[in-house]
Amino acid sequence: MKVNFIHTDEYMDYVHSQQEIHDLADFLLSEPEFLPEVAAAVLKSYKLGEFEKWRMSYLNLNNLAKAKAKRAKQERFATMLKKVFDLALTPPEGESEEQFLKKLRGGILEVLVSRFLVERYCCLSSNCLVCVDGQLLKAKPEDTAGKTMDVAGVDKLADTQIGEWYECKVSTGG
Repeated sequence: MKVNFIHTDEYMDYVHSQQEIHDLADFLLSEPEFLPEVAAAVLKSYKLGEFEKWRMSYLNLNNLAKAKAKRAKQERFATMLKKVFDLALTPPEGESEEQFLKKLRGGILEVLVSRFLVERYCCLSSNCLVCVDGQLLKAKPEDTAGKTMDVAGVDKLADTQIGEWYECKVSTGG
């Protein structure tokens, strides 16, 4: 089997290039116990105000660990996540804060999935069409256009033995 990736969604390249998202991903990979917290924040925060409410509740002293080391990690996590959400305050031209925040929330998930896949596969792509033996993967057989995958990885492009591709979704509205 031969697999090719065709990069299509250049807009998300801008989202993925945000250092704050990569800093958060680095932290989450080194501190995986924070994955449920990032999921809670990303899935529940459709607007900046909702995120701020979540963050204030999270940082409430009653919710923070008693041990200083754990509390410091929680505070660091909340600060890193705030830096990502604060990117929405300066959206690209032609986009609202809310639209950009939606893309940033998705970008967090896409970068995390990419980081997990890079551990398993040497050939990766993001925001791409996937062709298997010259045929575009489609959502339904009757579709004429291919389905864009947010993250894709395979062991090798020619004579592919194993691979995974994902469409990463976070809820879009509250």
